[in-house]
Amino acid sequence: RPNDFKPLCKLLSIDFKEFKAIAKNMVSIYVVNMPLYFDEVQKLGSIPFYRKKLVKKRGNSEIVWKVADKPIEFVDVLREHHILRCKSLEELGWFF
Repeated sequence: RPNDFKPLCKLLSIDFKEFKAIAKNMVSIYVVNMPLYFDEVQKLGSIPFYRKKLVKKRGNSEIVWKVADKPIEFVDVLREHHILRCKSLEELGWFF
C-alpha cells in the first residue's frame, strides 16, 4: 500500500507526492506496456509450459515433482500472472 511508504519517505527526506507520482508511473508502465511484451513472446511461436505438482508417496519422506497433465502456452501463463498482479495492485491501492 502506498501509504505504508510515508514513514520511509519521511526518514529519507523524499517528498511523498513525488514518490506517489513515480510509483503511479511505474504501475502505469507495468499495466500498459507489459502486454506488449507478451505479444512479442507470442510471435516466437509455440512455447510449451509444463506445470508441476507435488506428489508424496506413503511411507516415503522423499518429495517427488511430477509434470501435470498437458502443457499450456507460456504466453498464456505470463498473461494469467499479469492479470493476477494487476488485481492485487488494485486491491492494495496502487492505482491512484
